[in-house]
Amino acid sequence: MKTRRASLSDGARRTASQEICARLANLEIGNCVAVYLAKENEASIDNFTNVLLQRKTKVAAPIYEKNAAPRFAQLESLNDLQIGALRLRMPRDSAPPILTGEIDTIFLPGLAFDNQGARLGFGSGWYDKVRPNLGPNCILIGVCWDFQLLDEIPVEEHDARVHLIVTPSQILHV
Repeated sequence: MKTRRASLSDGARRTASQEICARLANLEIGNCVAVYLAKENEASIDNFTNVLLQRKTKVAAPIYEKNAAPRFAQLESLNDLQIGALRLRMPRDSAPPILTGEIDTIFLPGLAFDNQGARLGFGSGWYDKVRPNLGPNCILIGVCWDFQLLDEIPVEEHDARVHLIVTPSQILHV
């Protein structure tokens, strides 16, 4: 899957990301939304994040730190980010924290998803650790390329499942 993601051309990645963002813009998502800041070959939702910021939606972004509990901070602009210890884009240290329980909707990437909402992550369990602290009505939305949506993937009991999966060609309600 990683090899297939890496084989996408910049143009194909950009076009497919724009298609995903157009689908995301039509979703009902709540007042406080957690986004991810794409790395390497992930689908970029930066255009959608800018739409949220223009709408004055409260936007949270992950703070990834080795050996630290998952947390979020408020994102006020995609132009005001820092590169963290894991070489990932994230809000600056001065950004106000956002409690996980405040989040209405969380968008998350994955290596693969299946038609039942199972998600195969990248191995750290970051989102699985976030899940117990989310409010009971929080909606999890997986974002991926079409080829990352499979019929079935292996899951463990602690793996976070998503409610919707958005690809360039569809929104799948699971």
